[in-house]
Amino acid sequence: MHPIWINTDTKQPMDEGAIRAAHPLTVFPWPFAPPDGYDSVIDDEAPDHDPVTEQLVCGEPAQVDGQWRRSITVQPLPPEVVADNLERARLARVPQMVSRAQGKVALIQAGLWAQVLAFVAAIPDPVERAVAEVTLHDTQEWRRDSAFLAQAAQALDLTEQQLDELFVTAAEVTL
Repeated sequence: MHPIWINTDTKQPMDEGAIRAAHPLTVFPWPFAPPDGYDSVIDDEAPDHDPVTEQLVCGEPAQVDGQWRRSITVQPLPPEVVADNLERARLARVPQMVSRAQGKVALIQAGLWAQVLAFVAAIPDPVERAVAEVTLHDTQEWRRDSAFLAQAAQALDLTEQQLDELFVTAAEVTL
C-alpha cells in the first residue's frame, strides 16, 4: 500500500502526487514530507492472502483515537483475473525450452519414448516424417511451443498439464 495523507481542511485523502500537484511552487524535502495541513494515515496490517486469487483493498481513512487509520481487507479477484494469474504461474513454472537430451531422458523415464518413435514412423507424408525425425533427433533444444511437440502430444493423448510436467522433469535432468 502506498502512503497517503489526509488534508485536515477538506478531510480528503491524498497521495504524494496529489499533494505535489496541489502545491506546485513548493520544494519538498527528500524523503517526501507534506507541508502543514496534512496528517499521515497509518495502514492497518495487511492480512494474509493468496495474491493469485485475492486482492488487498484499502478502506476509507477514519480517525481512531486522534490518529488517521486505514483498514485493509481481502477480496476475491474476478474469475477471469484468477484464470490469467494461474496461467502465468503455470508458465513461470514450466521451462519453455529443454535440451534434446533432457527431453529424451524425460520421455524414456515416463515410458513414452517408444510411443514417440512409433508416432514419427507412422507419419504418412515422407517430407513431414523427415522433418519430424530432424526435430526429434537433430535439434539442439526442444521448445514448449513447437508445432511438432503439440502434434506428438496429441497423438500420445497427453494433456497440457502432462506435457508441462514432462518439461519440468526434463529441465531437472543433469547429464
